[in-house]
Amino acid sequence: SGLNAGGQQFFTLPGDTILSCEGAFATVEKWGGSRVPIFERLFLGGANNLRGFNYRQAGPKDINGEPLGGKSSVYGTAEVSIPIIEKVRVSAFYDIGAVGTSAFDVGGKVFSDVGLGVRLFLPIGPIRIDYAIPQSGDNFTGNSGRFQFNMGYKF
Repeated sequence: SGLNAGGQQFFTLPGDTILSCEGAFATVEKWGGSRVPIFERLFLGGANNLRGFNYRQAGPKDINGEPLGGKSSVYGTAEVSIPIIEKVRVSAFYDIGAVGTSAFDVGGKVFSDVGLGVRLFLPIGPIRIDYAIPQSGDNFTGNSGRFQFNMGYKF
């Protein structure tokens, strides 16, 4: 069983600049059995949360660097976007998060990144292209930047 909570707030600033703040917390715990299965564990990293890290790579890992997932996760992001031309915006962002190995405990390693992005609002839907550089991570994630690509709306 699990619990998820999150929210997002937008602030309109002068010059059609938009500040977006988003955060989420999630936790899972076993319901019978001895442990939470891998497909129910929590992970961070990828185009929808910690953009400076590969998909599911921001969190606990085994000795070989394989993601283990956790029982609790928390992340936050702040993003400022400004219009360039109609239907095109550029953004700067900061993401931070952690995955803990116990339910309701996010005392794991903190991962963070900073980056720049482009937002295209096309008739087929929105497209996001981001480039982020890790600021803090673990021995396996490295510190080289990563591109992330995303189409569609976040739900």
